[in-house]
Amino acid sequence: MKELTRSMMTEDLDELVRLLAETHPDPFRHFGGPVSFYDAAHRLLDSLPSTLSSTQFWRLLSPFVARLGDGHTAIYCKQPPDARRWPANFGIVGEGLYVESVRQSEWLPLLGAQLTGIDGVPWSLLLDRQRQLQGSDNFIDTLRRLTKTLSSRPLLAALLDYDQEPSTIQVELKPAYHQAPAIYEWLWNAYDHPLMAPASAVHCPEIGSGGMSWGFVNDDHDITCLRIGELMDYREAFEDWYMSGFWRPIQEAWAQHFPHEPFQKEAVPQLLARIPSACETLDTLFQAAQAYNTSWLIVDLRFATGGHSLLESILRYALYGSRALWNDESGYQVPRYSPLYLKNYHALPEGASLKLGGYDFRDKRAWQNRQHQRLNPITRKQAEKEWEQEIEGIPTLAKWVQAQSTQKKRWSPQVLMVTSAHTYSAGFDVAAMLWRHGARHFGVAPAQAGNCFIDVLHFELPHSQCRGTISYKESWLFPENPEIGTVLSPKFPLTYETLSGYGFDPHAGIRLALEYIQGHRETF
Repeated sequence: MKELTRSMMTEDLDELVRLLAETHPDPFRHFGGPVSFYDAAHRLLDSLPSTLSSTQFWRLLSPFVARLGDGHTAIYCKQPPDARRWPANFGIVGEGLYVESVRQSEWLPLLGAQLTGIDGVPWSLLLDRQRQLQGSDNFIDTLRRLTKTLSSRPLLAALLDYDQEPSTIQVELKPAYHQAPAIYEWLWNAYDHPLMAPASAVHCPEIGSGGMSWGFVNDDHDITCLRIGELMDYREAFEDWYMSGFWRPIQEAWAQHFPHEPFQKEAVPQLLARIPSACETLDTLFQAAQAYNTSWLIVDLRFATGGHSLLESILRYALYGSRALWNDESGYQVPRYSPLYLKNYHALPEGASLKLGGYDFRDKRAWQNRQHQRLNPITRKQAEKEWEQEIEGIPTLAKWVQAQSTQKKRWSPQVLMVTSAHTYSAGFDVAAMLWRHGARHFGVAPAQAGNCFIDVLHFELPHSQCRGTISYKESWLFPENPEIGTVLSPKFPLTYETLSGYGFDPHAGIRLALEYIQGHRETF
């Protein structure tokens, strides 16, 4: 492993501080101001020894970045691939973690057990250390990051303050149907058995390519479920990236689809033709639902971990019509453009500038104007024109919108949504949109905050090769509701007691929604 000299670490730290200061919308807020921010940076500089490994250096940088209090801004240390794992994975329910799945049959009795400590570190201290290790938007986000920390030896070593990555840990668990916690020794190993979890009483379609799938969940065909996963692999997103010049995801997709051919910009249309379309998936769902006169739609966002937020607008249009695109009050965002933005996107959006800090307040000003001026026929026509111009460069979406505009009948189901702590970023945008339109909300609160920093730019430090992301937008989805803007809590929460009553069913959130439908069929 590469040894870093103090000079190399100093240059990397200076680069990190510069990137944060000139890229992030408000890097000083949670430090208490610019003086405190640079004071912390100088203290970190003073603490640097003569040599460190890249991993050791990352462990010094990560708490500094965590102090920004931003779930999207983070730094990581490159690690070699490792097929080994701990024998169990954790899920999130209520305010804690529980054993969600195991890799060995001998651990099956621990399914549902609640985590209470690791290697003598109690639960409350684990949470405190996690907050110091990585930034988060809220308490649920801290839990989400803790599950990731527990699946990574470098992160776990940092959490437990170990010099070496642990090969065994003592896990304190409270079994599901017993009172007293017990300690179990877990080994980091290459387990050859797939994850084992309780069987589900619900049949849900597998999330397929494109990050979406759908299916009916009962024989009567009056309930359909739209499942949404990571939103990084649908055609409309790639068309938008292509239009904006964001080549990273396009090049990554090219390597998957054409592994033996060098990337060619002029051949990108061939790539796009291979990628599933969100519009076409929704079209198929809506046609089938109309044919069966389906009454209920469950939108499953439990695995919608992020990606491109364009799906939010597509689904909003599909469910609620064109007026919802400009009648909705969806807050505002303040982007900040910087040299790092140009390094990621290669060009600034029209009308944007690096001057005066690179901030773009146009969306905020428009939101402020909407508070005093309702849409009228003239402003509505202008909004329609702007929307049409926006989607011109996204041909699949533009063609679909044109076809939708000629349809006389729209499917209007009763909408329910199910979220988990892993509903994040682009997935959260969909959840927030459905919430505004009155969708009944089930499951666990998303880790994403509505009022937060969002949309990331990628960077890599030259010497340590530590990589990271920095938010370049301040987002206010709920500018007049700070409580909802911090945690979007379900009206029908999945509690540990309910989960236990379902036998720790992996689709417990869906079962909760189905029970609601069963009790309200005659109401709607």
